[in-house]
Amino acid sequence: MSKVKVGLVQMSCSGDAKSNMDKAIAGIKASASQGAEIVCLQELFTSLYFCDVEDYENFKLAEPIPGPSTDTLSAVAKELGVVIIASLFEKRAQGLYHNTTAVLDADGTYLGKYRKMHIPDDPAYFEKFYFTPGDLGYKVFKTKFATIGVLICWDQWYPEAARLTALRGAEILFYPTAIGWATSAYHISINAQSFNAMERVYGLTIARLHGMWALGTLATAIISGLVVDHIPITWHVGGLAVFVTLSLTAMIIRLTPVLMKPNEDEEEHLPLRTLITSFRVDWLISGGLVCAVFLEFATGDWSAIFAKERIGVSSGMAALPYVFFMTAMIIGRLNAGSIAKRFQVDQTVRLFALLGGGGFLTFLTITVQIPAEHKTIAFVTTCLAFTFAGMGSSLMAPSFYTAGNQRSPLPSAVVVGQIGVVNMIAIFILKASIAWTAQFTGSLAIALTIPALMLMSTAFFARALKAS
Repeated sequence: MSKVKVGLVQMSCSGDAKSNMDKAIAGIKASASQGAEIVCLQELFTSLYFCDVEDYENFKLAEPIPGPSTDTLSAVAKELGVVIIASLFEKRAQGLYHNTTAVLDADGTYLGKYRKMHIPDDPAYFEKFYFTPGDLGYKVFKTKFATIGVLICWDQWYPEAARLTALRGAEILFYPTAIGWATSAYHISINAQSFNAMERVYGLTIARLHGMWALGTLATAIISGLVVDHIPITWHVGGLAVFVTLSLTAMIIRLTPVLMKPNEDEEEHLPLRTLITSFRVDWLISGGLVCAVFLEFATGDWSAIFAKERIGVSSGMAALPYVFFMTAMIIGRLNAGSIAKRFQVDQTVRLFALLGGGGFLTFLTITVQIPAEHKTIAFVTTCLAFTFAGMGSSLMAPSFYTAGNQRSPLPSAVVVGQIGVVNMIAIFILKASIAWTAQFTGSLAIALTIPALMLMSTAFFARALKAS
């Protein structure tokens, strides 16, 4: 493959399909003007992301492929001499729909399509209501500029999809997606400020911070569940973004007198080279943190799916295990100061790790043994399992972050950033391992034993917390 220049179009969408198409074409032309040869549009770009609700009216958004949108984009591809990757809502037949991506070659030729194979079903992501899993297998397309493979959004969590597509000859993999953002800079800053506050007040500020952070997550999830069927997603997300921005700005202004000030001594500034060369992995801290928090990530990804698919509860009820998990975790974190005054941190973490992981495994095992006709009992034991998991996870992340800061000579913001890099890489790999395990065993319960056992193994890493 020779060198290829790729263009990615990211844009806001509205309820007007023509307006969205016009905006997408403008993005394609802008990319082509900068030398792009292959241009990929975002997932389901012709509309707002409609899978946040289960509404039969949204099936009217679907269209055949090839169809009107591919005809329009085919002309654009031919005019500009670029390959276009277009994610569309496909109507295959009455009652049969797919999340599909079409590929158009640089001469306007329709090369074919890929239908999304892995379909999520979480609160605000009710894709199984709309999309049938793809039946075309993993596809590669020989375009003018490269042989490409196309997967879609949630397919990224299934490494076998990428491997099989690459084995078919794909030189570049494209994943059109409709979601994703990062709050890493804010996360680093707020944790650094919290470490500074701990030195002034001699309290577990970091634990309370993480507790309030989790409380905000839970409150947002509850509010979303209440309003999702009553207001458009643009008002919901847009209104929430405005409210959070204004609230954070007001709070930061009010806290300015007590916040840690920027370092104005140029001799003490850490140059970029030093940030890179000073990167060290504290294996006890990083290992403990990854084992400690992975069940928290797994709960967010899989608890609703487990409740809905394994037990058979409604989409609204499926969010309850996550609510129980978050509630238990918030209670633990907000009471961390009281716990720390009575018990040694390392001993407490060992106890919570064993009780939390063990309790989760116990009630998860009970759940899968309950006959299908006793759905209510199975749902109760599921909620108990995730409650134990939340309790067990509550003190873990704050404790390991605090110990990591104390064990390193570097500034706290640098420590948080370095720990975060290791943590995110490990979490990405582990998320893929859960998805892979669930796919090959056919059992999400078996896959969830991985983070549960990891939480219990945190007891081994707790020796890193003795000094704190």
